[in-house]
Amino acid sequence: MNSVLKARKEFGKSMRNVEDPVERKLNRKIYHAKKAYFTKVNVYGRNLDDAYRIMINDAIDGLQPAADLIRVMTSCKNDILSRPAKRNVNKLTHKVAQHDPAELQDATEVKWMEERIPALRAEWEHIDWVAKKGAGVWSHVEIPNDNTKLGPDWGYVSLETGWECCAIGCQCRKICYARKMEAGPTGRGIVFRVWRQQKQMRDLPVDVIAEDLAGFVKAGHRGVRFCDTGGIPDQAMLDKVFAAVDLACVLLLADGVDPTGCFYIYATRFDLDWSGLPEFLRVNASNDRLHGMIPSSNYFKIIDANEVEDEERLFCSCNCEACDYCPEGCGEVIDQPGH
Repeated sequence: MNSVLKARKEFGKSMRNVEDPVERKLNRKIYHAKKAYFTKVNVYGRNLDDAYRIMINDAIDGLQPAADLIRVMTSCKNDILSRPAKRNVNKLTHKVAQHDPAELQDATEVKWMEERIPALRAEWEHIDWVAKKGAGVWSHVEIPNDNTKLGPDWGYVSLETGWECCAIGCQCRKICYARKMEAGPTGRGIVFRVWRQQKQMRDLPVDVIAEDLAGFVKAGHRGVRFCDTGGIPDQAMLDKVFAAVDLACVLLLADGVDPTGCFYIYATRFDLDWSGLPEFLRVNASNDRLHGMIPSSNYFKIIDANEVEDEERLFCSCNCEACDYCPEGCGEVIDQPGH
């Protein structure tokens, strides 16, 4: 048996020998995506690396569905592809939110939203959340996984609304993704959920938050992202995130689950103390100053239509289902189109 067929057989066996039904379903999708390329390589007598290159080239040419690249070829751990090739693949899998957020047209609309926030807060304070959301509303952290960019495998804990954002050194205040969503037709619900998560993070003990985070991962999800805006409210909140992630990773390791790539945070606050950063919490910076403070962090550089692209930099696909750059946190500079 030649080396390619042997590798294909071992690959299929390792992916089938999984008890978790959700993971088995994903593994079957990945296996079938790769299967034809193992065969094609065998026919032409090429090596295993060539199989991956053929798959990428066919995808770029439109012969292979881009969806088949999910969690297979776009990981930053994949050393087979060159930087330009990775950039092409990320552009291929690039997507934006399925629901177009409301555009912030002018200062009048911005002022309208700023005036609306106090009214929303007053409404939020008077709602009987136990009756509305159940008795456990303040007993656990709410970890939704309905973000179209993140995909259903990722949950998120928002620490601050876009309209109260205290981001420092933020590149995208005028085109803030979080602000646009909160100003849209579903904005009220989004703002209320952020405030609920913020209260839960403030009030719950670290051990409860950690159990919720670990339980989310053990349920078969890829992990949890902290913060939508990058504006972490204060040092106390950042320290709470650090402590909760640290303990969650201890719980996962005790159950034989590797927490690598399970937790990351999007941040701008270079004025806070990051010395307590946990080993398994990756940072994605919205400015070069924070990136300089934490060399392992990724730096998302906003580019506009007139900027000459640097093919040696990576490119944000806005498709977290098909990319591992954020949770890996390898100190990359990643071009981020305005969104």
